[in-house]
Amino acid sequence: MKSKKKISPPKAANWILSGFFSISERELIISDLEEQFIELAGNLGKNKAALWYWDQVFKAVKGRLFNKFLWSFEMIRNYMKIAVRNILKNKAYSLINISGLALGLASCVLVMLYIDYEKSTDEFHKNFDTIFRIDRKELSKNGWKPWVDVSGQTGEWMAQDYPEIRAFTRVKSLPFYNFKVSFRNNYIKESLIEAVDPSYFDIFTFPMIRGSKETALAEPNSVLMTEDFAQRLFNKEEPMGKIITISSEQEDRVIEYDLKVTGILENIPENSHSSVTLVVPLEFAERVYFENGVENDFYGSNGFVTYVLLNEHRSGVQLENKMDDFVSRRFGEDKVGIKVFTLKHLGKIYSFGTTEYKMTMFSIIALIILMVACINYMNLSTARSFSRAREIGIRKVVGAGKLQLIVQFIGEAIVFAFIGLAAAYILAQVLLPVFNVILQKNISITFENTSGILLQTIIMAMAAGIISGIYPAVFLSNFKPVKALKGNLKIERKRFSFRNILVVFQYSVSIFFIISSLVMNKQFNFFTTKELGFNTDNILVVKLDSAKPLDFMENLKSGLVSDREIESVSYATSIPYESFRRLPKDPRLNVKNFLARAYGVPIIYCDSDYLRILGIDIENGSDFSPGEPSNNYGSLVINNAALYLLGENDPIIPGRQINLKIEENRFRDFIVQGITGDIYFTVRYFDVEPVLFSIASPGQKINYNYILVKTRTGITDEAAAMVNRTISEISPEAVFECSFFDEEVNATYKRDSRWKQIFGIISGIALFITSLGMIGMSTYSCEQRISEVGIRKVLGGTVPGIIGLLSRQFLLLVATANVIAIPLSIFYMRNYLNSFAYQTNIGIETIATGIFISIILTLFTIFIQITRAAFSDPVKTLRYE
Repeated sequence: MKSKKKISPPKAANWILSGFFSISERELIISDLEEQFIELAGNLGKNKAALWYWDQVFKAVKGRLFNKFLWSFEMIRNYMKIAVRNILKNKAYSLINISGLALGLASCVLVMLYIDYEKSTDEFHKNFDTIFRIDRKELSKNGWKPWVDVSGQTGEWMAQDYPEIRAFTRVKSLPFYNFKVSFRNNYIKESLIEAVDPSYFDIFTFPMIRGSKETALAEPNSVLMTEDFAQRLFNKEEPMGKIITISSEQEDRVIEYDLKVTGILENIPENSHSSVTLVVPLEFAERVYFENGVENDFYGSNGFVTYVLLNEHRSGVQLENKMDDFVSRRFGEDKVGIKVFTLKHLGKIYSFGTTEYKMTMFSIIALIILMVACINYMNLSTARSFSRAREIGIRKVVGAGKLQLIVQFIGEAIVFAFIGLAAAYILAQVLLPVFNVILQKNISITFENTSGILLQTIIMAMAAGIISGIYPAVFLSNFKPVKALKGNLKIERKRFSFRNILVVFQYSVSIFFIISSLVMNKQFNFFTTKELGFNTDNILVVKLDSAKPLDFMENLKSGLVSDREIESVSYATSIPYESFRRLPKDPRLNVKNFLARAYGVPIIYCDSDYLRILGIDIENGSDFSPGEPSNNYGSLVINNAALYLLGENDPIIPGRQINLKIEENRFRDFIVQGITGDIYFTVRYFDVEPVLFSIASPGQKINYNYILVKTRTGITDEAAAMVNRTISEISPEAVFECSFFDEEVNATYKRDSRWKQIFGIISGIALFITSLGMIGMSTYSCEQRISEVGIRKVLGGTVPGIIGLLSRQFLLLVATANVIAIPLSIFYMRNYLNSFAYQTNIGIETIATGIFISIILTLFTIFIQITRAAFSDPVKTLRYE
């Protein structure tokens, strides 16, 4: 007779139970359920018994999950309560920790707002994802030269060769210098007017308030302007259909064009890479160029910023891989590897003054500051370890595991981080105006822009909490409960402990920023105080709204000189650090300076007092003769950088005649009368630029823009008011701007001034957070060695000796940080200084100043804690020994 097969519960159900219950719990549950399962199987059948068994298993699992969630919630609530109690109980410690984290997170919030502001450039365009700009690089003897403009044929050729391109458009700046736009008696001085293809508004979806994009640029003499520009030019009058005039001085004549307003655009957002206010058809630009003889091959020459609209975003990479083939087909096989075309997505083209490098640098700096703040929390938490030793001991005695303690302490760190994040947003709002002034941006904290980075900052705060809490959590959870409860907990001191490594890192960062800030400040001062080769003191610059003829300037000069407060007056076509009138490019000349080679050698037409009023000394030859102007016609004074314009082996000497190209297809002979020293008439990022000075003859019909006024009593607001009043009396119709010459020159280096300010602020933040960390370390060290201090005092140790003993380890940490930070800062600052043609040196005094600041800061920070330990009563400190 066959034995009856034993009935058993479903194995899969038992396997699920094993995942949620311990072995003992599982065995107890299964034994109870199995008895009932066998009984039900005999009465109702195996299938119904199995369904019942599964139902019981799911109920057990559901109850376990609910209880686990409930107890987890209670545990988290308990941890939160303990964290809040600790914050309130130790207010000074909490304030220091939250301040450090708030500063670090605020730095990240500001940088993220800045990056988000720049990354959102031109996102309002409907075709944003598929718009690319064609850039080019060309190999020369000095390396690769990047350019953002290409020839007028490039976009058309690419559209013909590659089906990935849906459309292209070209943008060309008009060759107007210092031009103005006028309507009746109202005018606006403008610096940029751009000509575009009709397809421009098919690719870029700039909102139009009035007019139609399809027909706005249909007429050659039509013009579009932004709403703000129209408001300034027309006031409350309707602009559509009105005729405006664009006028500009070109060499010895004034050119004028009439344009009809056919459309009004919405104001272009500030963070757009396009800052144009006036748009005309490319057909109009072609006419202007040809009429003024600027270029013979309009579309064949470079100077066009070209954009393409692709079918899809990923086509950009595919198309870029075909650029060698494009160069070979359109420019010749010999140009492959020498001429390179690349496609830059619209989202990578940032507003003026912003680069990918700058945004990366800001991000790295912000993360470093946040890391310093996290280290600060680690040091302060471990410094307070003794005050929490008994708490940890009790928790371990009542059954808390190491993992539970780690979770608790990391949770506390996360609570600190989120409180710091809330404070960081408040701090960022306070610091934002300063941040905007330094970067010259208009970033604001609104719901729209903060909602985009809110999740990122929450994740960052969470990560900061975990990073800053992990080491203290592991450190504190390792306490032995017996020693902790007895109060004789001792932790071995190591010279190169992890805490010391963290402090060295903090100080290395701070010293690096200190030295970098000092070098930048030194370079900026070098620029602003170095001998320029001319004088800026006691000189007012008067800039006329439009160039005036010689008779007008002579009349104005004689009227100003008659004032007893004025020492001398001069007029010219250009002044230092302003745009120059330049000679056309001439291959006969030996030009090394980058600016002069790219744009032509500067020539300044002036009167005979120009060099004297600027204090420019003649090193060889003579200055222009005062008095009769005809004595100076055809004469030149050149600076030392122009000495070899005719060749390396053919220096120019006074009395020599040279032939120069003064206009297209027009040459003139000059006699060199004198040679000056080096004159820094342009920014000092490049070598000294060759500059020519000449007194125009009547036949040249030169017009002048600038008047230089040297006062007897110095540059004051009263002197400026007097000059304004005098010019208005002599020529009531003259429109001009009056400014201080030294301020005009110094304003050229605002970019370097901004970087100097940024690194100064960063150094201050890093130093402040590091000081907080050093307070934690000094507190920790003094608590560790308080018994040792008591014993030394009992044995006759003096207070100064104990202070020196306790200070020694901190000074050793600072010395180690200096050894690490100084080479790094020297390497980085050498690269920074190499971007200038004329540079200061880093100098031993700069390094010494950085070391001195770090040592003084350390001593100042630890002084209170160490002196408190040194003056402590040994009876109290040794009571429990």
